Amino acid sequence: MNPIYEYIVGTVIVIMLAGWTYVSMTSSTLVAVNLLDDERINVVAREVFNKLLLTPGDPVDWNRANVKSLGLAEIGGEGFVLDKDKVLCLKNGSISINDARRLLGLERVYDFSIRVSPALNVRITSISYDLGNQVHTFNVVVNDLSGRPFSTAIVKGYYVNDTSSWKTGDAIERDSTLTDVDGRATLVFNYSNPNDVTLLITVKLSNIASVARCYVQSYSDVSCSLLVPPKPLTVQGDYVVEGQPPIYSFTFPSPEPQGGLKTVSLSQFISIEGYTYEVRFRFWRVSQ
Repeated sequence: MNPIYEYIVGTVIVIMLAGWTYVSMTSSTLVAVNLLDDERINVVAREVFNKLLLTPGDPVDWNRANVKSLGLAEIGGEGFVLDKDKVLCLKNGSISINDARRLLGLERVYDFSIRVSPALNVRITSISYDLGNQVHTFNVVVNDLSGRPFSTAIVKGYYVNDTSSWKTGDAIERDSTLTDVDGRATLVFNYSNPNDVTLLITVKLSNIASVARCYVQSYSDVSCSLLVPPKPLTVQGDYVVEGQPPIYSFTFPSPEPQGGLKTVSLSQFISIEGYTYEVRFRFWRVSQ
């Protein structure tokens, strides 16, 4: 072969080898950088999530006016027991997402969203009233968060006249039953004047407990009223008391952002006033 051609071929081979080496080294470096970046965001996400769920914040009894550091844990509570008032600050918008990012030290690098949901989905599927026999019937279905029936759970109904001057713990009637294999249960109450009646329902199985509420304005109502009941009622222990109603599913912020770069998703079951909720946490990098 002509020496010139040999030189050209040799030069081409050297250039190709050098290019291949460069590409390989660059690819390896990028992979390593991406792995480190992924690990970093996983660590930061877990730190922020734990800070929210395991610390009470600063001050420990903070409110919107004096909060310096954001934490939702109950003062002196066990692990993953949250303070209802602090959670409600997120739900009702007292703390904005911009405030939350600043209080968590995220600034403009990271962003997040939180969804809080009762661990059990308790739905009243139908309501009927037998005027002749004065029987008020509520059909209930209980599912887990995946939509699967929740069987053999203890369902208790506390049937209360919401406008009368009743004492703490009073209830017109109570009924208790178990859910069947389809997660269904029926609560039956005998009452002659079902006007402005609130039914509070607790569902328990093992260490999971949930609570739901239904307000009925009159015997002709066939669904839970969308109106606010006359009295805010809830169940504490085995008694009906005046107080904040249970927390229903919400997302902070609302509407929930789509996310960003390298989104991390975490979840944890927590307790609020003895009832079980799931917290779903999404965390992402806003920019490179």
